[in-house]
Amino acid sequence: MADSIRNLFIKNKRYKHLKKYWKRLQNKTSDINYDRRYWCPSFKDYLTQSEIINRLLSYHPELRQGYDCYQSSPRVLDYSENSTVQKERIEAFQELLSLDLTDFIEQHSKPIKNIKRKLFCS
Repeated sequence: MADSIRNLFIKNKRYKHLKKYWKRLQNKTSDINYDRRYWCPSFKDYLTQSEIINRLLSYHPELRQGYDCYQSSPRVLDYSENSTVQKERIEAFQELLSLDLTDFIEQHSKPIKNIKRKLFCS
C-alpha cells in the first residue's frame, strides 16, 4: 500500500497533505476535536480535525479501510470498570480479530495476526 500511495501522490498536494497530517490519523476518535476550526495553510481553509481526517481518507480507499480497522481496535481495548461493558468490548475485539483478512491489505494483516498470537497464546 505504501508504494502505491507514494507513487500515486508524489509531488502532489495530496501527498504533502498526508505527509504533514499523518499523525491526525493516529488519534482516537474520542480525542478528535469536531468544533474548533483553525487555519490550515496547505488546505487554504479553516478546518476542524475531523474535516482534515475526512479529506485525507478521501484520497485512497485502502487508507480509509486501514483507518477504520485501526480506529476499531482502541475502542474495544479501552478498559471499563463496568464488567458488562468490558465483556461487550472483549466480544467486539474477538469479532474484529476473526474477520476474514484475505481482501484486506497485506500491511495490516501481519499486525492483526501478531495481536491474535499475543492475546490468545499467552
